[in-house]
Amino acid sequence: MRVFNKTIPNRFILLGIVFISCQFIILVLIANSCRILLSTLPATQSPQSQTDLNGSIGIFDSGVGGLSIYQGVKDLLINERVVYVGDMAHSPYGEKSAEFILQRCHKICQYLQQQGVKAIVVACNTATVSVIDSLRAQFSLPIIGVEPAVKPAAMHSKTGHVGVFATRATLASRSFNQLMADLSQFACFHTVACRGLVEAIETMPHDDNHIQRLLNDFSAQVLSHNIDALVLGCTHYPFIKHQLRHILPEHIDIYDTAQAVARQLQRRLQQVDGLAPQTHSLEDVFLTSGDAAFGEQIFSTLLNKSTKVKQLII
Repeated sequence: MRVFNKTIPNRFILLGIVFISCQFIILVLIANSCRILLSTLPATQSPQSQTDLNGSIGIFDSGVGGLSIYQGVKDLLINERVVYVGDMAHSPYGEKSAEFILQRCHKICQYLQQQGVKAIVVACNTATVSVIDSLRAQFSLPIIGVEPAVKPAAMHSKTGHVGVFATRATLASRSFNQLMADLSQFACFHTVACRGLVEAIETMPHDDNHIQRLLNDFSAQVLSHNIDALVLGCTHYPFIKHQLRHILPEHIDIYDTAQAVARQLQRRLQQVDGLAPQTHSLEDVFLTSGDAAFGEQIFSTLLNKSTKVKQLII
């Protein structure tokens, strides 16, 4: 007859419970240790989360041309903080289709809206004439565009002949041609599609000789028409105004849009009680879809100050 010891199974059950309990305690200790370790590590953040952009003014362009608008805004609205986006990975817009321009502008505006900006300046003539109406239909915040200063040039012209430097896309746009048609009773416009000028301005270091050759060629095309005003129909072009001044006769006035855009932005913010009441303590933010190191080089050169630029992938 076989006799079974009933205490043996109970011992195994007890040992199993102790073993499982020990494993659980060890796992809890490891998890707590990992959480403590991770909390001490520096966080890696994208440009979207590194800086609170809420209440800023968003300005964007296909590249660096919009920095001329940025300067106009900062000169007038000294209390405002600005986040600037240069879409340098896709510059220039002037040679792109309207569909492509709309796609890029929509992505940038969507990003800026998500960051809480209170207004957006489309600091690109090509984007303004191509897609500004679509952007205003898609986004509820104030969106300010830029357009060539042909109206003040026409109103002040004594000879009735005005030259216009612009990109191919701007000159081909329906809105720009309608604008010239509306002003045709005041002046005759002589337009030049300045192919390659945007690219030359965005090349670092600047090849001044190449830019000079381009400007000589473009200027010759309008000087034969007895103009007394020249409109810079691209936000990049003010950065070569000093070179143009050496080419053009003194009686020819040069028009750009930075001050007019800044005043329009001021009016729109006043309408919604959106002007900053006092100077902010945070620095402006500069982003590029291209190479950040190259962006820092050209931003710093054009703004004449050391400028930190971060990459934004959208």
